[in-house]
Amino acid sequence: MEVLLDIEGFRGKYDFIFVPTDPRMKQTFEHAFINLVSPEAADEFAQHFQNFTRWPCGAKLPALVEWSVWLQGLEQLVAYYRNSPVMHRGEPAAAKPLIYCAGEQ
Repeated sequence: MEVLLDIEGFRGKYDFIFVPTDPRMKQTFEHAFINLVSPEAADEFAQHFQNFTRWPCGAKLPALVEWSVWLQGLEQLVAYYRNSPVMHRGEPAAAKPLIYCAGEQ
């Protein structure tokens, strides 16, 4: 996901990405949780990715951008996922949330 965000001009504008996956099926659930670093970046992201269809995997469905009502900001996301089953040692690293600072993981 970060490669797509970077290509689309959002490098350094996000600090958290979580793409829920089914490790048994090795596929995503077709949604992601992304935290943007500022309200301006969030507005820009929403305008850019609403109805987005240039997926590198060839998917045709347009993106739907929605705001989280119950979790806002990096601190809340980290606190929520810290004790989540997805963070268990047995889970693959690729299935876990990622934190970024200035575009670097």
